[in-house]
Amino acid sequence: MKKTVLMLTIMLYASQLYASDTILECTCSKSVLITSKGTDGVVVDSKKEKGVKIIFAALDTDTPKMKGTLGESTLKVVKREQTILWLAEEPELGGINIWTIYFEVGMFTCSKQYSMESGKPLGVMLMGYCK
Repeated sequence: MKKTVLMLTIMLYASQLYASDTILECTCSKSVLITSKGTDGVVVDSKKEKGVKIIFAALDTDTPKMKGTLGESTLKVVKREQTILWLAEEPELGGINIWTIYFEVGMFTCSKQYSMESGKPLGVMLMGYCK
């Protein structure tokens, strides 16, 4: 009897773990870097990216995870709609990043905002596809 209860408990825990572990693999295809010159925004760099991978996990929870080239982050859900998910990240570099996943078309965008040592703003916009 104890063995059956233990097996059922393990099965229930495993089903809950995998049910909440929605995983999405994305690849960054374009980035734009913007900074300030006087009072104007200036595009410093715009380039096609070479397959930078980003993995999102637990997307159906309130605290999804993201893993990219700079490590792993716990995200916060800003807003959730049926086909779009907005996530906030507070990176170690400071500032805040907003990741938006468009499930219906299989794409994502990310806007990153930082304050440079000079106090000038720096913005980065990323876009890519997901599968």
